[in-house]
Amino acid sequence: MLDPYSLPEALQSLLRDEIPQGERVKWVGTPQPSSGFLWITLPLILFAVFDVGFALFWMAMASGIFDGGPLQNERLIFAAFGIPFLLIGVSMLTSPLWLRRRLQKSAENTLYVITDRRAVVFNGGYYGSGGLAMMIAGVMRFANPGIKVQSYTPDRLLNIERTERADGTGDVLFGESELNYQVNNRPATLRTGFYSIADVREADRLLKELAATHRPAAAE
Repeated sequence: MLDPYSLPEALQSLLRDEIPQGERVKWVGTPQPSSGFLWITLPLILFAVFDVGFALFWMAMASGIFDGGPLQNERLIFAAFGIPFLLIGVSMLTSPLWLRRRLQKSAENTLYVITDRRAVVFNGGYYGSGGLAMMIAGVMRFANPGIKVQSYTPDRLLNIERTERADGTGDVLFGESELNYQVNNRPATLRTGFYSIADVREADRLLKELAATHRPAAAE
């Protein structure tokens, strides 16, 4: 369990405001994004290499550099039309850097909590380090900025699903579907849960214990 006092002050404040006196915090965690290469950016990089190369070649041709004569203002103005394509290419070339920063920022704004009454997701827009989920989450984050607080009482902890990776980190999903989409013509779902946490087995155990406390009302 993460020490709540080690959290950034903004997350500590959210935690204090959300958890009332008398509700006991049993577990706190934050996402730990993968530091590996973002493979989803590879097609962008390959296209960017072509785009930047073509833009530079076209601007050189349009400006008359290859002609060996003096540069003319009219040709320089014409060559300047290639600048937007060059900037787009540079942006795609640097996509691993700014996507990584966006991923890290969303993780820093996300907090997961299990108490003796419920599971709470302080959702800062992080849905794992997977490329497609990251892009979809980025769109959702742009449409709904800020930190969304989602509470799940025992009766709402449905179909708890744990995914564990070789290093012991993983995801525990338990909420309803937030977004449905297609991957290779197959339906896929983006669910609420704890993503990229370090002690995934402990979180899974505590969530299942909490879910087990739900007692359905007896039928009349």
